Parts: sequence; C-alpha cells; structure tokens
Amino acid sequence: MLALDNDALRAAVSRVRPDPARRARYFLYDILRRNFRALAAVESLRPPLRFAYSVKTNPDGELLECANDAGLYAEVIGPQELDLAHRLGFGSRTVYNGPHPAWRAGDVPGVIFSDSPESFAENARRVEGALVGIRVRPPGVASRFGIAESQLDDIVTAIRSSGRRTTGVSLHVRPQDFGNRSWRQIVASGIDFAREIEKRTGAKVTAFDVGGGKTPVEFDQSLAAGDFAWLLRETLAALAYAHAIFAEPGQAVVTPGAFFVAPVLEIRRYDGAADVVVDAGYPDLPQIHTFPHRVLALAGNDVALLERGNDRILGCTCLEYDVIRDDVRLPAHLDALEAIVIADAGAYDHSMSFDFARGGNRPVDERIGVPGG
Repeated sequence: MLALDNDALRAAVSRVRPDPARRARYFLYDILRRNFRALAAVESLRPPLRFAYSVKTNPDGELLECANDAGLYAEVIGPQELDLAHRLGFGSRTVYNGPHPAWRAGDVPGVIFSDSPESFAENARRVEGALVGIRVRPPGVASRFGIAESQLDDIVTAIRSSGRRTTGVSLHVRPQDFGNRSWRQIVASGIDFAREIEKRTGAKVTAFDVGGGKTPVEFDQSLAAGDFAWLLRETLAALAYAHAIFAEPGQAVVTPGAFFVAPVLEIRRYDGAADVVVDAGYPDLPQIHTFPHRVLALAGNDVALLERGNDRILGCTCLEYDVIRDDVRLPAHLDALEAIVIADAGAYDHSMSFDFARGGNRPVDERIGVPGG
C-alpha cells in the first residue's frame, strides 16, 4: 500500500529524467499524496483508528499540507513543531509527544502525552483545553523516555491530584528494541498499563497511541497481517472509553517519496570487483545503515535497479563508515555509468541530514508534482 515496488520506482526515476551531473534530492509529491490518501482510506474503514504524521520525520511544509489535506493528525515533539502544525491548519488535530514540557509551548495541542509524572502534573495544571496523558515505557525496554512500571504509584498520585477525569496513554518502541517480543506483545503491555491507570485513578483513558517506527514494507506487512484490526479489538475490549487510537506511520508514508542522485566521481577496479565513489555520503543519507536503501544506475537513458553482488558504492567524505552499499553488482559497462540513484530517502534521510566537509554546500532539492516544482 505505502511501499513503492521496484518497477514503480524505476518508472518514477525514468519519468523524472534527473540530471546525472547534478547532486540533488528529488521529492515525488504524486507518490506522497497517494500514500497520505491511502492512510485516510484505512482510517475511514477502521474507526476510531487515527493516523498522526510525525512532523520530525520530514517537516517539509508542502508535505505537511498533504497530511493536513488528508485529514491526518500532526504528531509534534516541541513548541516549534506545534507552532508549525497550527500555522498549517491542523488545529486541535495535534498530538504532543516529547520530553520538552508541553506547558512551555505557546500553543495548545489537542492531546498531550507527558514524559514524566512531573511533566504530567504541570501540564494538567497549566494547559486548558487539551487531553493530558502519559507516555509509558513497556517492561524490559531500555529507554530514556516514558514512565516505567516502577513509577506507577507516582503517576497514579499525579492523576488523582490533578482532578482530571480523562487521560491518555502512549508508547513508542523502536523495532530494534523489541528483543524477543512481537509488536503485539509490546502493545499489549501498554494496554495493560493503561487499564491499570483507569482502575487505580478512576480517570477514563480516552486516547491510546502505539507510535510508529515502521518502514513502508513493514507497515504494509503489518496491515496485511491484521495488526490494526487486532489493535482496535484489543484496545476497545480493555479500554471501553477510548475514542481515539493513534498510530504514527511517518517513516512509512514518506520514505518512498524521495530519491537522491549522486554523480559518479571515480571508478576503482580490483580483484574482480569494483568500487564507485559518488558525490553523496553519510551526511546526506544518515539512515543509510538503518534499513536497506535500493540503488539504481544511470547511464545515458538507461535506468537499472542494481542487484546484490560484491561491488561497493562509497561516499565522498572522510568518514570511515561512509559506505552507501557494500553488496551490489555494478553494471558490466562501468565506463558508461554517470550517476547512482539512492532511493527510499524521503524521511529521516532528509530531516536528519547535516553539513559535513561541504562548506555548507547542501544538495539541491527538486520538487516533482507541486506548483513550481
């Protein structure tokens, strides 16, 4: 649903006809709009499921307008992101979910998930017009975020003292922190925590948030496996007053929507293999080692998806780990190779990119399918 298959990826790159001599990142807004509409369609079939786009994933204004047009919520982690979401029209469709205390923000979000008992107490006291809840840390998960089981008494006291009769619970666990547990087991522990909060405080849990962290392929697999149907069934069975069940598929929705064009700088041959050094690197693609990025070769009018092999694509910085791929098969006619396209670069590869060894010379951003793009 959200993932872009190999044929569609190759067709998208061919359609754009990127300049192989220019280092640039291309955003494909037709694909991005398609993905946001697909999420809206899933929502419409599964109330009270609500998708919240994590602004930190990629805070591009036109991309956020796509999310707003689709009726999604905006998930923010600080005052600046909250202000941006309000300026773009999200209004009360905002979920505040970060360690920067929400009461210090100038605007009021729709839902606040506090990162500590202290933060909950101040948010509940100072912020009117928002549902104030907590972020929990599931047992066995090592994280700096959220309220642990050992703090249950503290948060129960804070909720009782606040006088609030409704609250919310969120959790966000990276897949690499699941250990030997499944996503469903992690979420089930969050549901149990929320049910205990209701039991001990008398406050009704009206919002439950399971976070995000999935790649497009993982999201599609999760949807096909019935995870969201399971989530609704289990949450509503345990939390009868939950009228909003949130998921945050920011990475899943925007990852396929951009690719990076890296001109070839040098070709090196050795021991039956080859390295190609390109005009891009880890600073441009900081998620390159986090999940597989597909790569394509540009040679004249030919666009070819590279398969697995023993060749390497090397970044151009002096960082030892600046290796874009070390397991590809480069084209047989290497002398015709003009550029490498690194796909799946629309999410944190953009928002977390940084200037290093470039003197502030960032890549060009090309916007395809937007006014003026």
